[in-house]
Amino acid sequence: MKSTLTLLSLLALVLVCGGSIVKLPLMTSERFQGASPAITRLARNANANANITGTIQVLYTPLTLTGSNSLFRLILDSGSQIATAISSKCSCGFPVFAQYDASNLTSIGSFSQTYFSGQALSGNYYNINVQLGGLSSNVPFGLITDGQGTLAGYDGILGIARVRTAANGCNATTGEVCTPNLIQSFVSNNVIAAEIFAVGIDYNGNGQLVLGGDDPSLYVASSMLYFPLYAETFYVVAGNGLFVGNADTTITAANFGNVLIDTGTSNLVFPTPVFTLMAKQFNDGVCKNTTVLNCGNLFTTTSGSVIEDIRDRLPPLVFVIEASTVTVSPYSYLVQTNINGGLRWVLAIQILDSPGFPTTLLGAAFFRGKYVLHDMTYKYEDPNLSKIAHGRIGIANLAGVNVSVSSSSGIYTTITSTTTGDTSAAEKAVQMCSIVLFVAMSVLLSLF
Repeated sequence: MKSTLTLLSLLALVLVCGGSIVKLPLMTSERFQGASPAITRLARNANANANITGTIQVLYTPLTLTGSNSLFRLILDSGSQIATAISSKCSCGFPVFAQYDASNLTSIGSFSQTYFSGQALSGNYYNINVQLGGLSSNVPFGLITDGQGTLAGYDGILGIARVRTAANGCNATTGEVCTPNLIQSFVSNNVIAAEIFAVGIDYNGNGQLVLGGDDPSLYVASSMLYFPLYAETFYVVAGNGLFVGNADTTITAANFGNVLIDTGTSNLVFPTPVFTLMAKQFNDGVCKNTTVLNCGNLFTTTSGSVIEDIRDRLPPLVFVIEASTVTVSPYSYLVQTNINGGLRWVLAIQILDSPGFPTTLLGAAFFRGKYVLHDMTYKYEDPNLSKIAHGRIGIANLAGVNVSVSSSSGIYTTITSTTTGDTSAAEKAVQMCSIVLFVAMSVLLSLF
């Protein structure tokens, strides 16, 4: 009997450690037709071609909600904070698919969220049991009762930007979201180990969402670069420059403004000065020799297009983040879509001139071919940081994906980044679980 209890206890330890990191499917969908793949939360700029039709290229993950037989496809959005689905009582100004009937539930609060595109979603929070992959937990979940704009055929938005707690100064009376997001709720309910998630996406837009920690099997370890996050809520990094291949665009941090890494946006979204300087480098450089490469009007406006697949002849975009570089392949920033009945190649790039301080959004186009780790537990102790860091983001090449690009602009060599600081909660958890698993397996073997 004693041996049996010992065995069960050790197996429980093994299961706890083994379940500390969870991987879930993440994909794009062909569910909705009639809008440009350049449209998700953000509208195309005023010069957009209104006749473009095709598939929305956003990242989504499926989940189920106790009390409904429907499968809800939610846009994964690290640029907003509320997990929402459509209520059966929604006065929605857009097509509705899966809906949730909360008639038997009691509201625990209300929400209202406006997005960059002008979408306005509002409704009520309920305690609902959410099943996401093999995870299950009661969490505060928003049901949309009024919606303007579009959800592009999806059933809601899974907002995973961090929410400040009241102890950290969150003030709901100013309109700030103070209800914990899904990941924070999962951590509080001991469903996952830590407030960490990662997104790994291939060039077809399919991949995995990792919750609770890091999964080194999904990326090339030698390519991993870490950067401080400079906002308590959104995933903001320091953008300091942009190269087209090896050619400097002279774009500065002031041109970029706030640089948000955002899964909920389809494209690379630039302020006008950034797009103008980048396009100039293309038009004066690689596109100038039309006998080698006919770019057409591709880099004249964000609504330009070409018939020929020229991705192999275009240079990468090389972002300078902090003092290091991250490369975005033309297989990421050029996508094929249907225009007026014919397939053409268009930029996965938009212009957004936000009021006040400029904003740059690195959306799904940035993620393709990459593994991006969001670690809110990491504590920096680097006296050289110019601002307070609130965790870190790690960017690496996705394992098994060829990200090399040959171009007329030459081959770009990545600069290695180094950071200093404490070990993150995820790394500590992995180290501890490794010890526990070793001891547990040793004891298990001794019982037989």
